[in-house]
Amino acid sequence: MLPLVSLLPLLATATAAPTEANAPSPNPVALPVTANGFFTLWGSETDYLAAKYGYDHPRIVRRGMVERQAPGSADLTNIGTSYTVSVEIGTPPQQFDSLIDTGSSVMWVISNCTNTAECGQARIFNGSASSTLLKTDNPYEIQYGRGSAAGHVAHDEITVGGQKAQAAFVMADQLTEWGISASSLIGFAPRSSAWFQRVIGTWAEPIFGLHLGRNAGASESNPVPNNGVLTLGGVDSSQFSGDLHWISANTTGWWTIPMDGLNVNGQSVDLTMTEGKYTHMDGKPAAVIDSGTTLINGPRGPITDMYAKLNATEISKGLFVFPCATNVVPPVSLTFGGVEYKMNPDDIVIGASTVAYIRNRFQVNLPGADTDYYCRAAVDVFDPPSDTFSSPAWIIGAAFMRSVYTAHRLEPPAIGFAPLTDTSNSGPAAENGTLEDAGGSGKVTQEDGGQKGVGSGASTTAMSAGLASVALVIALAAL
Repeated sequence: MLPLVSLLPLLATATAAPTEANAPSPNPVALPVTANGFFTLWGSETDYLAAKYGYDHPRIVRRGMVERQAPGSADLTNIGTSYTVSVEIGTPPQQFDSLIDTGSSVMWVISNCTNTAECGQARIFNGSASSTLLKTDNPYEIQYGRGSAAGHVAHDEITVGGQKAQAAFVMADQLTEWGISASSLIGFAPRSSAWFQRVIGTWAEPIFGLHLGRNAGASESNPVPNNGVLTLGGVDSSQFSGDLHWISANTTGWWTIPMDGLNVNGQSVDLTMTEGKYTHMDGKPAAVIDSGTTLINGPRGPITDMYAKLNATEISKGLFVFPCATNVVPPVSLTFGGVEYKMNPDDIVIGASTVAYIRNRFQVNLPGADTDYYCRAAVDVFDPPSDTFSSPAWIIGAAFMRSVYTAHRLEPPAIGFAPLTDTSNSGPAAENGTLEDAGGSGKVTQEDGGQKGVGSGASTTAMSAGLASVALVIALAAL
């Protein structure tokens, strides 16, 4: 078992008795999920993950409310699509779009916005309008790899899918670099401080299921509704085929399961090449299933081994690119519980730039002509920030979760995966690992120095300059 965070303090008031919740529902409650796009092609998730999973990381500031993982959001620094569900707070209820984060247990909502450039797109929670709000003097502050949030702990009625409970959350009155229209984050990590722990006793089963969709039209300014399903109290069997394959999980801090394998281009990656104080389960590297992280992040040894199989070059710390010589996306699969799960080609390659652009941007030498393209895959190195750092070996984010249905069972603790039944929202992914021209759904929005921008991380577009027929998942570099 993992020696993660069982002795760390939780929310100061999270163990208080909840108010009376709704009566048990005879059937699971299925809630529509909205996709929100955001893009930073050449950023790294290392700082964000260190803040989220690293208790001793020096960038983290904690006062009053203390947790191992910060209730932050990958979309402050990362690539891809965030997923939100409708949440109501207060009496009378105020409705917000809240990011679904299975890698965090805290909930927070923006309660003040003094700079519209930082948080002007989001709705604001009006605490003075809620008759059931209970404020505290317990402050909360977190420094992300990029951006920050600060506020105070409060209590109020929080309702999701008609299920209501009095719960602790953070009223964030200071927020930086928040660029999407969602106003809050709701954590579904298996801790007593999580909102769902307050209502799980009313569920038909102690299970929630998650299907994350893939939509070419999602962007920061254009959220796409009905692009996934969050199911409380069970699973939505219409979203997957066959039976769920359950893997026993460690739930002392996160939804953590042992990782059996990683395969790229038909070659197995050596997962034993793991250095540092990463945690393991049953002798295998431990992997957190985290919908609040966009990419797949792992130890340097295995990731370096993976990219060596693609003739890749490390252009920045933990950031690799490989030559895009054909229109075939290298197949990538992950194995859990002895079952291999193939990633959708749309989610494997997340961006591309010319050799000339990368040379100038990162001051590195790359083989090839100036107009040749190199691609970035949705797999990054997660380097420990210090010798005392200890975390799960792998953080498995939405890039993988979009390819499977994921069920989370609290008792007995387990993660279940199953193949999706409907891949119609997968955009233009073709079979056999190739990507076809997306037509209208892959509309090019911007080009800058050899980089290609499209409307979504799930979109594709044909690249010119020697790759006229190649279609890849492209995102505009914002850094």
